[in-house]
Amino acid sequence: MTKPPRHPMRPALTLALVAATLTSGCARMEPRLQVPDEVKLALQRVDLPGIGLSRSGRSEVDGRAFSFSRSASSMRWFGAFDSGSGELSLSLEGEPALGAHCRSSRADLKLFGLHLEKPLATECRVQHGALQSEMRLWTRSMGSPSQGEEVHGEWTTADGERVIVQSLHTNPAGGMLGRPLGFSIVRRGQTLALVDVSHWQPRLYLPREARAREDVLPVAMLMALLIQPGTSGN
Repeated sequence: MTKPPRHPMRPALTLALVAATLTSGCARMEPRLQVPDEVKLALQRVDLPGIGLSRSGRSEVDGRAFSFSRSASSMRWFGAFDSGSGELSLSLEGEPALGAHCRSSRADLKLFGLHLEKPLATECRVQHGALQSEMRLWTRSMGSPSQGEEVHGEWTTADGERVIVQSLHTNPAGGMLGRPLGFSIVRRGQTLALVDVSHWQPRLYLPREARAREDVLPVAMLMALLIQPGTSGN
């Protein structure tokens, strides 16, 4: 008995089906920050247009330094980074206005034969309207690149109160050397804000009260800009 003729489109359809299955499987396996229900009840999610580096914009490279600008809706932000000194300047136009000047200490990292610069600590001065505050972020290795790393921070408010920045849900199995998926801003044991950087477009969870949101918004936005997917971590 002869075999039925082979359908000319079958190999292409099979490949397409396999590719679709693999793609959907990768999408499901992509790590995401699981926001606790109590945080969702206490804080309100805020999507800020133009804060993601995946947005369209322009970059100008000059030796070790580069500048960039992004715009979306009513927000427009500018930045300049010097890889030699590790200095980063950011300014965001819109409501509210935000400006920051940061300096990072760095360490050389060799991974699979590639030479990378890895930020160890970042100190920032944040200008938010007439108020000025300071923030410091630093990384602590969990032992090896495969185990990931933690990011810690302290934020001193304009009135001198110290607020703790904590990394959430470090994912050693993920890419980016097991970088954290999010950060929480904690004061006196209470979560003031949560920054989700497991998406290309960072998501912020902020207090519902306008005044409380205004107080914590500068450092939350700055964290979303400094540490998010698709960037070098600066």
